[in-house]
Amino acid sequence: MHRNVRVVLIALTALLLAGPAFAHKPIFPEGRGCTQDDAIVIDDINVSQVAYTELTEACPRLWLTFDADAGQELYLQIALPQIDRYADLRPAVAVLGPDLPPVDVPFDVPAGYGGYVFATDDVEEPESFHEPFTGTDDWILKELTRDLPVAGRYYMVAYLPAGEVGKIWVAFGREEQFGLEDFLNFGNIVARTRAYHEVSGPGGICPFAGLLALGLMLVPLWLAARPRR
Repeated sequence: MHRNVRVVLIALTALLLAGPAFAHKPIFPEGRGCTQDDAIVIDDINVSQVAYTELTEACPRLWLTFDADAGQELYLQIALPQIDRYADLRPAVAVLGPDLPPVDVPFDVPAGYGGYVFATDDVEEPESFHEPFTGTDDWILKELTRDLPVAGRYYMVAYLPAGEVGKIWVAFGREEQFGLEDFLNFGNIVARTRAYHEVSGPGGICPFAGLLALGLMLVPLWLAARPRR
């Protein structure tokens, strides 16, 4: 194959593989994480991830848990899907950890734990955000970082202080980390994300972009392995 064609293929591969790096790896709780005992375990709080949840009367909070080192940075976003009926929701996230200051929250805190509450009720004009790979829109309410002072097991609890129900999401981590499974599952991730945002149709960038990226990635390897004549 002509050298210029190989260059184009490699460039296309790079673009496609770079695409999902602009998005978080999604977590769909599906009824999990409603209580401390059922908290969703986050293996690495530094990896860029987002938990899409719908808080209901039966499940009014989302509990996430992770281990952290002393001084480790927690990067956090609190947001809403851009759906009109949720425009006035103002969620909060409590970060609970050992030996932290006492915290006032509408639920029981683990023994020996305190924490910080990050509220969004002071936000009048959320930042609009369009995610091109899924073709979805969101309102970003708050973005912050906090150094965790002690080592140990932490909890993040997302809730609506006024007791409403509705969809909110919490994102955390800065390190983009995508593997082969993520690319192969890209179409399903797009579909589930769009369903959460209540957007119909395939939308976004091609749902088969993961498979296409994999195919294009293999082409240069196949070309390099071919015997030269």
